[in-house]
Parts: sequence; C-alpha cells; structure tokens
Amino acid sequence: MQQQNVKPRYEVEAVDDTVTETHFRREDGRNVEHKVEVPYGYNVYFPAGHSIRVRTDEELERLGFNKPAELVNEETGEVVGTTAETTLKRNVQHRAAASKRRKAHTTGVDAQQ
Repeated sequence: MQQQNVKPRYEVEAVDDTVTETHFRREDGRNVEHKVEVPYGYNVYFPAGHSIRVRTDEELERLGFNKPAELVNEETGEVVGTTAETTLKRNVQHRAAASKRRKAHTTGVDAQQ
C-alpha cells in the first residue's frame, strides 16, 4: 500500500519579539519617516515551503489562520483530518538550509588537474 503525503494546510508560530518599522506621517505638507517598535506577530508556514508574517491577532483571524489547520492529502487535495504530525516550520528551515548548502560550493575547478 502506498503511503499518503499528508500535511497540515498551514502552521502558525507566535513570535514573542519586536521589530522596528518605518512609518510615515504627514507633517507640514510632507511625509516624515518615524521609526516605531512594534510586536512581530506571527509566522505562518505552508506545505509548499513558503511562509508569511502576520502582524496582529485581527489579521490572523481575518485570514482564517486562528483555527486548527486541516490535514490535506497533497496528491489528491482531500481533507483527511485536523491534527498535525509534522511541522511546516521545520520543512521551511530544512529547505532553506539545503539551498544554502547547494550555493556554498562556488570554488573554481582547474580542468587541467
């Protein structure tokens, strides 16, 4: 029997950190830059290996990532459950590390050797 390729539709990770963002305000008819410390928010990971940052709880809810993720058979698209066995974050990190390893070998080769 063939093993199914089942993954969660998404995975949410809360990040307890702050980031500095550049915000613009209109002052005296000009746009003036202001640096503002804001909470980081959440990382949302997807099975294809990409991720997004979601800044607020309200945005997380609007996008529908505040609910438990469904498990989906990647080959058929069929929903098969609602609990995750593996983490998508690990998949994204693994792909990024593998990409760095492939790019790391950039030394020249002497064809005369």
